[in-house]
Formats: sequence, structure tokens, C-alpha cells
Amino acid sequence: MKVAAIDIGTNSTRLLIANIISKTNVAILCKESIITRLGEGLNENRVLSGGAIERTLSALSSYNEIIKDEKAERVRVVATSAMREAENSQIFITEAKQKFDMDVEIISGEEEAKFSFSGATYEWDYINDRFSLLVIDVGGGSTELIVGKPLKPSRIFSFNIGCVRLTEELIHNDPPTPNELRSLKKLIRSATQRAIPKILSEKPRKAIALAGTATTLAAIKQHMEIYDYKKIHNTVLNLIETEAIFEQFINLPLERRKMIVGLEPGRADVVIAGTLIILEILKLLAFNEFVVSENDILNGLALSLF
Repeated sequence: MKVAAIDIGTNSTRLLIANIISKTNVAILCKESIITRLGEGLNENRVLSGGAIERTLSALSSYNEIIKDEKAERVRVVATSAMREAENSQIFITEAKQKFDMDVEIISGEEEAKFSFSGATYEWDYINDRFSLLVIDVGGGSTELIVGKPLKPSRIFSFNIGCVRLTEELIHNDPPTPNELRSLKKLIRSATQRAIPKILSEKPRKAIALAGTATTLAAIKQHMEIYDYKKIHNTVLNLIETEAIFEQFINLPLERRKMIVGLEPGRADVVIAGTLIILEILKLLAFNEFVVSENDILNGLALSLF
């Protein structure tokens, strides 16, 4: 069955078209990602700006043409943190319906986490289902931590500490000052500390990181000039490698950061906060490495259509 899934996030809008053969067999036909920054300025005024709406609708227009060309049998479109919080989300939903006949679902943090976990772990189902996995999903507006055995999440946590949100709230210098970085670490630890003992009680054996920050770190590790999701998938980064990349980020101003091979320029302003979220969570949970997965909420949404 050929299906299409769209994830309208705080920082980017993404498309996946896949042929679903079984619950553990997904053939990827097309993947697209556009940085639309829907959540831009949301922390300040709680509404989606006109520019952010137009950028995201433009991405949907492009994706709608691809979906038609691919003749997808079923389509699911979801929106996450930015749309959950914005007071004018209905304006966007109405326009998407009128222009593209798309039904945009605003899903909760828990639903987002469940889709991300199923998308990230379905491949592991036939590898080893005896131990628990931790999935770290760092988005623009929120971060989800999910632990459980493949396709069977047992504990789900959603925190309002996404890379765009924290950048807008706490980083006001370029590059960020030591005080700003200390404030970031403090907020991340404060937001996640209640979840740490509960996650540790599940004894997860592997950490799997999803979304743009994680895939960016993998691309930088591989000095990838042209992004190739097949080479990114299942890349392993250890703490030392990740901290070295982070040091590079914080010692360069934005314009020089944009020149780092593997770093998409549109992500250069928020990658510091995103990387610090991953680093602090790994340290709190005593993980020395993590696996980067290209399978994420989009794969989970695609599986939900099977």
C-alpha cells in the first residue's frame, strides 16, 4: 500500500511517501524536508505569523503535487508543538483544507511520542525485542523521551524544550555567552529531571536520536556535502565526538557556522540548543553513545495508515 505522511513541525515541514508491505517492512519511495520555521516568534505572541503560515503552506503545495504524482492511496498530515500552542492554528487548518483538501490533525505530545517511537523502532522488532530502547526526539518546540521495547512504548515524556524555543528564549548573543549556555543546561536539566529515574528504571540498552539536530550531527561527522539519508541512518556518535562538534558550534558566529560541512544553513541558528538537549539527556542517563535514526514520526504515521 502506497501512503504519504506529512509532519508540520515547529522548525520544518517534512514529507514521506512509502510502500507499506508489513508492520516491519517499509519501502521508502520519497523523503523531502523544508525548513519553514512555523514557530518563529511564537514564544513572544502565541500566534503563527503571516510569513510562517505562508512558508508552510508553500511547502504543502509542493508536497501536494508530489503526492498526486506518486498516486498515494492514503495521506495523513499532522502538526505538533507550534500548532498545539498557537491561538490562531485554525486559520492554517482552514487554508490547508481549502487549498489542498488536506485534513491537518493537531496531535498531542503523547501522540507525537508514540508515532515517533513506532517509527524509530519497527526495524528493531526483528533484531532483538528482549531489551528496552530509549528514543530521543528533539523538535523545534518540544522534546519527547520514550522508552520501551520495539513498537511497545512503556513510558512517554514530552517537554517544552525544543531547539527553536530555547534559542529564542535564551540565546541572544552570537555566539552564545557562557552564561547563556549555563542557563540552557540548567533549563534542560530542570525540565527533564523528573523523568530520569523513571527512564532508568526501564534499563534501556540503547539510545536512538531522531529529527534534524541528530541527523545534522551525523552529517557533520561524515563531512557530508550532499545529504544522503541512507548513509545517515544508523550512524553512531559517541559523547566525545558530539561534544567536539558542539565546541565547534559555540566558538563560531552564525555566518561561519553556516559554512560547516554537513550543517544545513537554515538550521545553524538553532543547532546549538538542539545539540545541548541531546548531550544533557545522554549525560543524565549515563549513555556514552547514541544511534541516529532517519526513521521517525513520519514512518510511524505511515505505519498507522497500513
